[in-house]
Amino acid sequence: MLSYQQADFRQTDRLTYLTPKFNGFQAGVSYAPKPGTAVIGTSNLGGASSSGTSVMANNDVAGLFQNPWEAAARWDGRFSGVDLSLGGGYSDAEAQNSTGAGLNAVGGKSLQTYNFGANVGFSGFSLGGAYKHTNNGISPTAGRNADTKTWDVGGAYDNGPYHVGASYIHDTIGDDILATSTTGTSTVHRYAVGGGYTFGPGMTFRGSVDWGKYKANALEVTDTSPRFTQVTVGTDVQF
Repeated sequence: MLSYQQADFRQTDRLTYLTPKFNGFQAGVSYAPKPGTAVIGTSNLGGASSSGTSVMANNDVAGLFQNPWEAAARWDGRFSGVDLSLGGGYSDAEAQNSTGAGLNAVGGKSLQTYNFGANVGFSGFSLGGAYKHTNNGISPTAGRNADTKTWDVGGAYDNGPYHVGASYIHDTIGDDILATSTTGTSTVHRYAVGGGYTFGPGMTFRGSVDWGKYKANALEVTDTSPRFTQVTVGTDVQF
């Protein structure tokens, strides 16, 4: 699933500290101090996400990571009726055995990911965007790259119980992530429109339509630009 979420180590037990919020500013850091913790990062590899896994054992395994740490900060403010939010984050984890992983393999280098974003709101309208970059912990072969770059922009309008919005996500996928013999990046474009209606306390009906195109870099398939469409309808109930 396409996403700009940065959660490389979401399933790893760690120490976390969040500062008090002061004048709209708040920051946080986290670290997994146990040396036997091996972490597989959650990276958006061409739209497919690999969940983080912790292994409490040998800390010299090719393809796994260790000593993950993260830092992030956010600021929220309001000026003349305009709401502003700015934020960013960075995460890093050492490759346990980069030599054993080799080139064009996860764990060939330290996993590094960063992101930043902003949002502005006024009179029920909001507009925001974000950017995320990760090296996926892959050491690329010469002349190629193994990075995933994701940016998105979206807008929304809230009027009482009603909510509508639209967004666009663009993914650039390095050629060393995909098993191809050609060089160059591939791209994914996704558009989405949706809305919701709150019909009771904690109860919201939601629906959306997503569509887009995957522009492959001369993959060994007949259609190098497959398109996709998704329709989602559901109800959220919160207690």
